[in-house]
Amino acid sequence: MNRPLKILCYGDSNTWGYNPKDGSRYPADVRWPSVMADCLGKETVLYEEGLNGRTICSFLPGTSSPLNGLDHLQRIIHRYRDADLAVLSLGINDLFQSRELTVEQIAMNIGYGTDCIREEIENVIIVSPPPVRLGRDLEFFYSIEKEKSLAFAEEYRKIADSRDAFFIDAGAVIHACEIDGVHIEGDQHIIFGSYLCGFIQENV
Repeated sequence: MNRPLKILCYGDSNTWGYNPKDGSRYPADVRWPSVMADCLGKETVLYEEGLNGRTICSFLPGTSSPLNGLDHLQRIIHRYRDADLAVLSLGINDLFQSRELTVEQIAMNIGYGTDCIREEIENVIIVSPPPVRLGRDLEFFYSIEKEKSLAFAEEYRKIADSRDAFFIDAGAVIHACEIDGVHIEGDQHIIFGSYLCGFIQENV
């Protein structure tokens, strides 16, 4: 694509830019969506739609809460109908909302989210979250979530293939921190934003 891109980034706290060290928000020059957009060029239009605690489906199902990612996506996608590309990065919070949910079920809802986006935006990149990375203090409490998170990449790839969407395994590029096991630190934001830039330049 030769013209400047308009890109929607829809996700959770790692898209919002949550700093696991103090709960603040990383500045724009650190957050991966902004790093990606700056790398692509100053004329790139970025729509940042990250929210702390957002799931793809399992928080307050059937309500209009912005934390229910699939439900809220249906409400806001028309706002971004002029976007050329959407980056969908959700799922890690679902693991911690319900241990009954399987990774296959989470991935299936990522597929529904992709379908919803496709009603307005042609190109979608599905991002599988990096696996849960636990320090010794958290290992006992979240070992189940850690084990399940290792299956994200395989299941999300299947969904992307079934819908002819782009796919990125974030865990092959960056890692979560050991502070809480799920958030990415500033250096990882910069690495991932730069990686996304190159991926988009090559594929979109």
